Amino acid sequence: MSTYQNSGGGTFTNQTGLIGGAIQGDHDDSSRNDQPVRYITPVTIKQILESDQIENEDKHLIDSRIVGSCIIVGRIEQVIEAEQTHLEYGIEDGTGSIKVRMFLDPEDGAAEYDYIREKAADWQEGAYIITMGKISKFNNSVKFITSKIRTITDFNELTHHYLSAIHCHKVHTSESSSTGTNQTAQPNQNYARTTSLPTAKYTPGGSDDVFDDLQRMILDAFRTADKHYGMHKEQVVRQLEDVGDANSIREGIEFLFSEGHLYQTSDPNHLATTMQ
Repeated sequence: MSTYQNSGGGTFTNQTGLIGGAIQGDHDDSSRNDQPVRYITPVTIKQILESDQIENEDKHLIDSRIVGSCIIVGRIEQVIEAEQTHLEYGIEDGTGSIKVRMFLDPEDGAAEYDYIREKAADWQEGAYIITMGKISKFNNSVKFITSKIRTITDFNELTHHYLSAIHCHKVHTSESSSTGTNQTAQPNQNYARTTSLPTAKYTPGGSDDVFDDLQRMILDAFRTADKHYGMHKEQVVRQLEDVGDANSIREGIEFLFSEGHLYQTSDPNHLATTMQ
């Protein structure tokens, strides 16, 4: 399963098996309040092509929000360039087509450089890929400058990505219309601070009656989290450590995830609940 920040999409780590190159300007400046590049949004190519660029800035808006890194999936239509310093592909996802470029830097390490070149042999016409990168606009030309690419072999990932992009779009457009303001997606700030147990929100005879007490408490904990970014699993374990042992809580979380009552958001450890 791919890794998304679900409001936002996700973050690509080595656990996802993505193959990475260099991305210009991909640094973490957490001291800047307006820095969006740490957060990743699942989008379609059509959304990228229709995104607005903030005047005189290398920032782009999708659904009236600043986006940094994005995730797209698509089928390679054309291998445009395969040079020593970069790779470039034309991909389409059913909503549009875009050129995807990955910069390579042999000085980053010969082993990694050779590994990327080896994996690039799979990135041929007709192959489906998932890729993370940033929008680049210059002289009315739109490109996707990618830092990570992986070949898709499980086509459930296509469905997962499109559902994530739809959910993200719906959430952002709903919030924009209700607040009337542009916003930059922000992560869940409760991870380090939340320590109190949640108040139960289930009622007798309700749908939560199918769960045992610990499972209901786990669901209630996730209900207190930001619905877009979720909560770290270990935060829930710490919250509930007085009512159950850590392994039982983790097993309960995995059970609820496997049954579809929890879903992954920004990475494999951050989850949100499908039950409100």
